[in-house]
Amino acid sequence: MKTDIQIAQEAELRPITEIAEKIGLSADEIIPYGRYKAK
Repeated sequence: MKTDIQIAQEAELRPITEIAEKIGLSADEIIPYGRYKAK
């Protein structure tokens, strides 16, 4: 069984703006905290 850290290191990060766009949010509707996190 993989550890949490192994799973996290294997994850492919995508820009939060790309993910927001996929669910119908514009860049004005999110508050980015770095490139990969937002509120």
